[in-house]
Amino acid sequence: MKIITLLFVLAIFADPCFAKKQPKWMKERPTSSEYFIGIGSAKKTSDKSEYQKTAKSRALDDMSSEITSTISSELVDLIIQKAGVSYEEAKSEIKMSTQAELEDYEIVDTYKNKKRYYVYYRLSKKTYYQKQEEKRRAAVSLSLDLFKKGKIEEARCQTDPDAINKSIQYYIQALKPIQKYYG
Repeated sequence: MKIITLLFVLAIFADPCFAKKQPKWMKERPTSSEYFIGIGSAKKTSDKSEYQKTAKSRALDDMSSEITSTISSELVDLIIQKAGVSYEEAKSEIKMSTQAELEDYEIVDTYKNKKRYYVYYRLSKKTYYQKQEEKRRAAVSLSLDLFKKGKIEEARCQTDPDAINKSIQYYIQALKPIQKYYG
């Protein structure tokens, strides 16, 4: 009797009708006014952590592309004009920079079949923009502090001949923190 029950249970779970169905986000890409979305996949291998890491990386790359597309074309044009790079180079640089700064994203769902592993991440737009603003403000504050130190050294030029060199170094250092925010 136990064998018959076991066979019955196995037959039910072996039926494709009971297998996890492909989620809706795989058939139609989700859109959201509140979240940036990233979906990635990787071929399954014997190293589970490796293919999961690859799928995650691809999902974050996908999310970075979505964030990058929200950057105004005027900014890209400005980068092209000032740096003398192509449109694709500018977009690629922005995308790489964006992916490196991604944080606070969350996993929404995963799905796997016999051959592939899929992952769906999201990031709150509100949280992302708040963090970017906090970083920009911190960069401006640091730049102002360095600029003030440069002014102090500049004022000492009459009594200390090395002060001008220190002053210039502070002025140059003051530009670095805000460079990515103001070109």
